[in-house]
Amino acid sequence: MNESALTVGEDQKTLDYFDNFTPHYNAERFRFAIDYLNKHGNAEQRLLDIGCGDGGTLALLKEHTAIVHLCGMDISANYLRKAERLLQCETIEGSILDDDLVAEHFEQFDYCTLGAVIHHLIGGTRRESLQFAVKCVENSFKLLKPGGSLIIFEPTYKPAWMMSAAFWIKKIVSRLSSKRVEMGRSWANLGQPIVSYYTAEQLTRFVEELPESRVLLNEVQDKLRLAGVIERQGMAVIVQKTDG
Repeated sequence: MNESALTVGEDQKTLDYFDNFTPHYNAERFRFAIDYLNKHGNAEQRLLDIGCGDGGTLALLKEHTAIVHLCGMDISANYLRKAERLLQCETIEGSILDDDLVAEHFEQFDYCTLGAVIHHLIGGTRRESLQFAVKCVENSFKLLKPGGSLIIFEPTYKPAWMMSAAFWIKKIVSRLSSKRVEMGRSWANLGQPIVSYYTAEQLTRFVEELPESRVLLNEVQDKLRLAGVIERQGMAVIVQKTDG
């Protein structure tokens, strides 16, 4: 595995944090994915949830779609054991940033889902985190069969400079304490977990630059303004791999 395939220098901190604080997202955020899978999916197809955690999203898709061949990928063995117990599903332990792992599972899935994962791929700097975000989307796309679809839900924020500031504040505080210091909802806390949020325009660029692809959906699912300055947009994206 590449040295940079996981959260640089903070792998265990991140794993420990999420093992004790498991986020579960509102099912309505994935309504677009459920509707899409019900329209196009069937029981013969395979779906991989990247960054599956304890299997919450997979359980939602199992309940509301016809997809039965489900697989979860995560860097946490503890999470994967929970997902296996919950769903009796296949699991892959490792990072989407690991090129060897991606090559091993190249073009094996009809659908890949990325639910609020991209902003958790943290490098030593904001620039390196951006590189990881791009690579995450690219590698996820490589796992798709021709004709397959990458389904993304990602919270985005602007202005970008404020998200850069939040990144560095969290970096500094996390070195002083491993505790999560609450300041309100979503990203508004100090310390762990460190996050690197992007704008809706950046996310659009990530998917539009994929080779042999067609963007089927790219829209705002929900919008919120915080403190009159920060705008949060929950983005729903579906991009299909063409046959070449």
